[in-house]
Amino acid sequence: MSLTAKISFSAGLVLGIAIVLSIALFRGTDSSYVAQVADEEPTEETISRQTASSPIVEEVKVSAAGAYSLSGEELYSFRSDKRWPIASLTKLMTALTADRLYLSGKPYELILITEEMVATEGNSGGLKAGQTIRADDLIKAMMLVSSNDAAAALAMHYGEEAFVREMNTIAVELGMTDTSFVDPTGLSVQNLSTIEDLRRLAKFIWDNESYIFEITQSKTGVIGDAVGGSRWVLTSINELSGRVDFLGGKTGSTPEAEGNLVSIFELFGRDEAVIIIVLGTEDRFLETENILKSL
Repeated sequence: MSLTAKISFSAGLVLGIAIVLSIALFRGTDSSYVAQVADEEPTEETISRQTASSPIVEEVKVSAAGAYSLSGEELYSFRSDKRWPIASLTKLMTALTADRLYLSGKPYELILITEEMVATEGNSGGLKAGQTIRADDLIKAMMLVSSNDAAAALAMHYGEEAFVREMNTIAVELGMTDTSFVDPTGLSVQNLSTIEDLRRLAKFIWDNESYIFEITQSKTGVIGDAVGGSRWVLTSINELSGRVDFLGGKTGSTPEAEGNLVSIFELFGRDEAVIIIVLGTEDRFLETENILKSL
């Protein structure tokens, strides 16, 4: 072999090793993924092509994401079967369970707020021990400000263990086979679900109890003490609230889960609304917007 050939062979070998190592390092990361509209796992080659000229999504940094029409048509999907801590997205099931236990076919349930309920970690929604709050107002507090106290109150009033058991029963009924709940707030990392299961939950709520999502369309809402008479305003923590195309959604965030978001939008030119779900992202609103703009 000539000297020139040996040099060319060595250079090619070094370049090949570098490419293999680069791909391996990329595939080894798990906290943030560059997602794309494709069935295959991302690679150096496909990411480069995606970033350069994507007809759908340029870059979406998430652990899992999906976009679907309400009828179930898949518009975008990335790791839709990955189980992930869902944080306060849990409260969608808490709201649905509370509706079934307290609101369906009977007068609004009145719930006495206790010290144990308001001792729950996180946002209170203005709840104080001794107040008597209607169950629907507690649902409103969960959806607007993600009140953990409200979630705890709804569960403890019924019996927390039995309430969580009912949450899991409903999950089974909806075919959410990769979902499990251990608390009504989402504080536990053991509250796990997937993009596909959350799509099922969001669709069921929209089809059957759409008021749960409609609460979040407004930037503010009013709840009150049904006995004491005091009332107060809650301001939504969802940055999408108030937008004309936003039909409702739920936020979720813990250090372990990072940012999660379920959103329903009305899109101009489409006959039906779309559900967008992102899990495990540093900027849940930006990533949702990136997907939405591409649909």
